[in-house]
Amino acid sequence: MGRGEHKTNGGGSAGPRLDIPMAPTLRPTKEEFKNPLQYIRGIRNQGYHKYGIVKIVPPEGWRPPFAINKETFKFSTRVQSINELQRRHIIAAKSQAFSRKLDAFHRSRGQKPPKMPIMYGQKINVFKLYCAVLKRGGYESVTQNKKWKEVGKLVCSKHKQITNLSFLVRVAYERSLLDFETYVEECCEYLKQDTSHLDALSHVCVSGDRVEEKPSNGDSVLVKVEAEELTGSPMKRPRLDGQGEDTELEALDGLIGLTTTANGSHPMPVKEEEEAGYELEEAGEEKVKVQSKVEMISDVNGMDMDFIDHMLPKGAADNEESLNLDEVFCELCGGGAHEDQIILCDKCDKGFHTFCLAPPLESIPTGDWCCPHCITSATDDLAFTEGSDFTVEEFQKMDKQFQTTWFSSKGIANKPTWWEVEDEFWDIVENSDEPCEVFYGADLDSGKLGSGFPHERHGFTGQYAESPWNLNNLPKLGGKYCSMLRHVTDNINGVIVPWVYMGMTFSSFCWHVEDHMFYSINYNHVGNPKVWYGVPSNSALAFEDVFRNYMPEQFKLQPDLLFQLVTMLSPRILKSASVPVYRAVQEEGSFVITFPRAYHGGFNSGFNCAEAVNFAPADWFDYDQDSIERYREYRRNPVLSHEALLCKVCEVDESPVTAASIHVHLKEMILKEAALRQDGLLYAKTFKKVSCTSCNPGSGFGDDDAECSICKQYMHLSACTCKCTPGYSVCLEDVERMCSCDPSDRTFVYRRTMAELEDMYASVLSRLEGCDVKKKMSEEFGKYVSESPRRVREAEMWSKAARDMLRKGNASKRGVEEHIEDADKFLWGGHAMDEVRNLVGELNGVLEWGREISRCLSSARRGRKLDFVKTNELMSASPKPLDVDLGRLEVWVSDSNSLSERAKAALDPEEGKELAFQEVQELLKACNRCPVIPCLLGDLSAAVNTVEEWCGEVDEFLRQKAKPPFSALTSLSKRGLAKLPDWTVLEKDRLAEALYDVEAFEKEAEATTGGRAPTVEDLERLAKAGRALPVMVPSYAEVQRRLEEVRGWLEEVNDVPVEDEEEEGATTELVEDLQESKRSLRSLEERLSQREVRVKALRQHIRRGERIPCDLAGRIEVLRSQLGGLEEGMTKLEERVRNLRRWVREKERERKELERMEREREWERKVDECIMGELHTGKWDEASELLEQGMKASYDKVRLSELVAKIRALVSSLISFGRKFYFFPTRSWGAKKGVRAKRTARRSSRMRTRLRFNNTSGCEFYVSRRVRQQFAIDVQRELTPLVEFEMDWTSWKLLL
Repeated sequence: MGRGEHKTNGGGSAGPRLDIPMAPTLRPTKEEFKNPLQYIRGIRNQGYHKYGIVKIVPPEGWRPPFAINKETFKFSTRVQSINELQRRHIIAAKSQAFSRKLDAFHRSRGQKPPKMPIMYGQKINVFKLYCAVLKRGGYESVTQNKKWKEVGKLVCSKHKQITNLSFLVRVAYERSLLDFETYVEECCEYLKQDTSHLDALSHVCVSGDRVEEKPSNGDSVLVKVEAEELTGSPMKRPRLDGQGEDTELEALDGLIGLTTTANGSHPMPVKEEEEAGYELEEAGEEKVKVQSKVEMISDVNGMDMDFIDHMLPKGAADNEESLNLDEVFCELCGGGAHEDQIILCDKCDKGFHTFCLAPPLESIPTGDWCCPHCITSATDDLAFTEGSDFTVEEFQKMDKQFQTTWFSSKGIANKPTWWEVEDEFWDIVENSDEPCEVFYGADLDSGKLGSGFPHERHGFTGQYAESPWNLNNLPKLGGKYCSMLRHVTDNINGVIVPWVYMGMTFSSFCWHVEDHMFYSINYNHVGNPKVWYGVPSNSALAFEDVFRNYMPEQFKLQPDLLFQLVTMLSPRILKSASVPVYRAVQEEGSFVITFPRAYHGGFNSGFNCAEAVNFAPADWFDYDQDSIERYREYRRNPVLSHEALLCKVCEVDESPVTAASIHVHLKEMILKEAALRQDGLLYAKTFKKVSCTSCNPGSGFGDDDAECSICKQYMHLSACTCKCTPGYSVCLEDVERMCSCDPSDRTFVYRRTMAELEDMYASVLSRLEGCDVKKKMSEEFGKYVSESPRRVREAEMWSKAARDMLRKGNASKRGVEEHIEDADKFLWGGHAMDEVRNLVGELNGVLEWGREISRCLSSARRGRKLDFVKTNELMSASPKPLDVDLGRLEVWVSDSNSLSERAKAALDPEEGKELAFQEVQELLKACNRCPVIPCLLGDLSAAVNTVEEWCGEVDEFLRQKAKPPFSALTSLSKRGLAKLPDWTVLEKDRLAEALYDVEAFEKEAEATTGGRAPTVEDLERLAKAGRALPVMVPSYAEVQRRLEEVRGWLEEVNDVPVEDEEEEGATTELVEDLQESKRSLRSLEERLSQREVRVKALRQHIRRGERIPCDLAGRIEVLRSQLGGLEEGMTKLEERVRNLRRWVREKERERKELERMEREREWERKVDECIMGELHTGKWDEASELLEQGMKASYDKVRLSELVAKIRALVSSLISFGRKFYFFPTRSWGAKKGVRAKRTARRSSRMRTRLRFNNTSGCEFYVSRRVRQQFAIDVQRELTPLVEFEMDWTSWKLLL
């Protein structure tokens, strides 16, 4: 189908009826398609963002495989009521009103309002349940007519999973609504019985929401109270002339005559004669009739809540206990300050700050007010409910069945086009009262369930797994044109990790903008098109105004309705309000991109699987601050911290493209933060720099940022806390609403100073080409970006006092601490406070000097050692920075210096003045006793430890039982000579003696083994001498190896047997018994094998003995003579084995020939019996087996041909039998009435059949369907062994 072309389907229209322009369809080239973010930046610069959405068709050949397994991918769904998408606000208002009246009814009886019924985890809407029962005549009528199952299907989307649905729905109704229904019935019955006191209303006629005045003519006027349709405007309460709403309610309560008993029992109607009644000014002669309950409340889709309100007893809501306002806290922020701005919910009596609400209230509203929690609980059941779980194949099959059923009822026989689905979708949304529920598998986590794109997370590799257009890779693309989300370390579902969407016919995604006004991209993997509608960002405010004007009551209850994603609004309404709307039809294999702040929504024209994710090029920052302000206004938690992300990008992203986009936003953030900190000086007196603003930091991105208790936004740069409420913190924009505590109890915490932010801005400017950073900074910030002249003067005065304190010295510790505390108010500032920061560092050094002196004295008192260098450095300060008592610290430092000189002399002695090791050990003990560690104590101790360790190694080396290698001895000797100081050590002489013994053995071994083959006696003598050495030398190992090799060879040679004995009873002569001959053959073969093994072993021993470097010539000659005898005996044995094998083979051939001749004679006998006798089906198996045996063994051909003829005769007779009795109908086709019609049916039920034998055509005849079925049952049992049947019973092929 070409672009812009539409085909008609059946009787449908030739194109869409919804007159909306199409969004652009872009087809990038392969070169443009390489970098998605660069391409999207290009189309934005070309102005395509003015459409809000665009469709992108990849180049030809780019089509990633669908990586989801349709059989195993199982997902959960949501149930969408399509007919309620645009009218949900009306249903919500009615449901909330009904819930209030129902709660008031139960409270009037002294009862706690019942909880919302739940079935299989789904909350049941009591308003919908009440209306469904009332529409069917009430509880008694539904019970008698057994319609509870029908009611259950309307109110519970999981009705297919519930086996006892009728019982559960009836019980839920009895517990929650039956008393209320009974009460309403009694009130209505009383009004019909006695209405004389209603004459005051005779001039009023109520119909729908209109109030008309009727002339008083003496006749009765019928007052018909009807609930407005759910699709209409809310019902207005009829008022009496000259009276307000309260008077009217009291009057109508009195007219109905309701009272409440003292014990809270069910209120009953009371006669007017028993009551005082009401005197109305304009009472006339006419009487008023009130219709029945079903007439008054006429439809599931219409319920007059004001009528129910009139029927409730007076003071039903007055039974509440009064609350102590001194104990009321805001449920949102947890604070109790600003009591004059705390408003109480009229339903749950909980308190809320007006400025904590979403959006904040400018003043306390008049009349009844419900909190967001109560509104949410009342409207939760109107949101999309949880549906069933499906696999992809099950979901696709279900959608196909639904689409066929729905559109066939609309007269569309074939598969509908997308515009026919569009027309039907909006017709249902705008006009239909008929329930239409569909399933939508939305927001499926691809990280857990699997992505439609190949991805390494699920074991895929290759071109498409690494493609930048793969939605698993796109949010974190790097390079020059990168996504800002690559700096977010968390895998946020739906933002960074794609969501998968399984759509079916009519399933919709309601109007919304993306979180943080991100870009979004959607790819349709498989299935039918998705139809999108988009509104450009420059018309977003106009779009929101249309929404608010269309459903003002719902926005009054839920100001954040546009965040809920549960409401659709027809493009026709938007277009009539001059809001530009564009349509995009996303076919399989194409992308749809939405631009920031572009509202979009749409629906699916059939089954499809799509995948979507967000991304954020650098130009997205143009919208993010607006999204944060929007979150702040509606008190909603953002997905991530805007300030944290902006700072992270500024720190690590070196791209000039990014710098060009973000430097403006960084400047705005710095100026805003500077202004907020200046204003925050009035609300806090303590300032503190922290590494994170959160009390409980997490490991994720932005998890170390606290959340403002009022506006719910992340506080990355700064926050304000108070001692009165630990863990309670607010941002600087809401600090004035924090609490009523004194500023001295509050602490202003900040993560970065303004100087650090200025440096960050300068770093970003340095990435811009041709930018003069100093000039730009001076132009945009001036000399003091965050400082007022007054703060600068105060900082200078503080600096002067600090310099005087440092110059004079001997300052008091308390004075220095107080001066540093005074500097906290300057440290958060910009570079104008750099001198203050430097002086604070120096004053902290002074305090640290005093703390180090105290630690030294305390450590010395506890017996701990003092560091020589550190202690000398502390004592070298002049003058002393602080006025402290040094104690004996000076004496200890002098002793330490003296010992350090002696240690230096010991470590590097002069020539000719060698020290004994014992003297050095005594010096080390004196150094260890000194409180201040001498500077060379570590070197001296290490040298002494080295000598002691070496001496221990030598002693252990010489005493160990297992001899170490000679290399260990030489290594130990060299290490002692190289590392030991020039001290006198006895172990050096012991090592020298061991080395002399080893050298003597080496010379003797070389003389014995060098140049000739030693005898066994020579090797034993050398081995004995080597065992006396303290180490294992290489020559001893070689001698020992040779000796062990000779001994092992001699043992192996002695173990080899030379001759074997003849087995008892074994014969080598040929005998007539074949079996005995075989046994003799096996015995000879075993003896031959054993002799071969012995010959092989002797040969190996001879070769091995020749290679051993030792004198073994005599022994080898003996082995060679033995080998000759064995080889001669083996030759004779081989000849005997060959003769016996030949004789056995000849006897085997004679035996087999005799057996074959016997089998052939037996076969001929059985064939003759079969040919001569009568062949019937009972002997068919035997004849078939004989035929198969004869053909396989090539027996007598004459007998084979006669047997085949006999079998053919049997087949012919059986087929004739079947044709005679089964191939033609034997029953009459019925009475003569309608003969023609029956003949036609008979002809249509037959089919032409040709009978074939051995692929040879036979006669043609007709066979009815019934006859064929009967033939299949009866005759096939006889012919199955002979004939091969095709499935349609139209041809048979003989097996022979």
